[in-house]
Amino acid sequence: MNHLAIIKFDEIFLKGKNRPLFINQLVNNLDRRLKSNGDFLIVRRRLFLEVEYSKKDSWKEIKKTLSQTFGIGKFYKAFKLPKNIASLKPFLLSFLEGKSIASFRIKTKRSDKTFSKTSWEIDRILGETIHSHLGIPIILKTPELTIYVEIATNEIFVHFQEFSGLGGLPTGISGRVLSLISGGIDSPVAAWQIMKRGCSITFLHFHSYPLTNNSSIEKVREIVDLLQAFHGKSKLTLVPFSEIQKCIITNAPTAYRILLYRRYMFKIAQKIALKEKALALVTGESLGQVSSQTIQNITAISAGTKLPILRPLIGYNKSEIISIAKSIGTFNTSIEPDQDCCSLFVPKRPVLFAKTTEVSELEKKLPIKNIFKNTLANIENLVISKQKR
Repeated sequence: MNHLAIIKFDEIFLKGKNRPLFINQLVNNLDRRLKSNGDFLIVRRRLFLEVEYSKKDSWKEIKKTLSQTFGIGKFYKAFKLPKNIASLKPFLLSFLEGKSIASFRIKTKRSDKTFSKTSWEIDRILGETIHSHLGIPIILKTPELTIYVEIATNEIFVHFQEFSGLGGLPTGISGRVLSLISGGIDSPVAAWQIMKRGCSITFLHFHSYPLTNNSSIEKVREIVDLLQAFHGKSKLTLVPFSEIQKCIITNAPTAYRILLYRRYMFKIAQKIALKEKALALVTGESLGQVSSQTIQNITAISAGTKLPILRPLIGYNKSEIISIAKSIGTFNTSIEPDQDCCSLFVPKRPVLFAKTTEVSELEKKLPIKNIFKNTLANIENLVISKQKR
């Protein structure tokens, strides 16, 4: 193993005595995600992780994997050298010789404060060596190349480019949740945001096939596949919702359709969540974005559900959500046309400020008990594995 990547923690660093639990989860996630990149070894250090790998050409895929793994603050390809200045000089001269570099600077960090030279002294010694031998100008503010030198406990690390990680917490450390996902823009972003808080996800999609075509199912499968880059293998549960919708359309006032749809979605989601040992439900709701997302309507919809309902986008506006969707790669799929169940038979003037008692009374009058059981009996489960892209 003669190739090395260094991983610096993000929030994990702040976890105090619980830090080992978070590091263990990150190491387990990396071990699973890096398996396709040849032989590798993860070495735990007090303040960072080393990933040693055997194939030089693995770096491109390793870089991609690290950039999509939650819990990482930054990472870089590094070189490990003996802990003395004498080894640094020839290494840097050999590395830079023949390269066309307009300017450079040295940026030293001493993790080991007992080292004989200060960071400023190391910067000066190495800078003068490179300038005198290769003639490359030293520019401190905006150099073309920054050479990073870290004096660690037993060795020196050198790297030339840093990459930002996603931050957040390692997937799985916060438990499992059930995420309701449509073919729209918001719910995939909500799922991604809750992954970033360390949750593993089971996805749940409601469809109205055969009242609609199966475009929403295919679209959601593609979106979940895109999210595999950040999450790994996932279960997607498909719920046929058309019979429940027809019952609501036939027996409830038009203005309350969407609220009753949503209440029954949450009732079904809660039953599935309990089987999946999920601790909470997740939705893509944003306060005030549509009629069902006023505070009053959110309260009325949620009243029939005992599990916590997490809404990571509650304070986001649409442009902020779109920006995240573009950055994680789900936007282009989300805007493709489809026939989703919530847009089916949408009333022209839905109620905006429903009372929970009113919605509960309407729900009690629905002849839906047998339909509800039949719906649960016809749920379909799919396992979607990450695809190479």
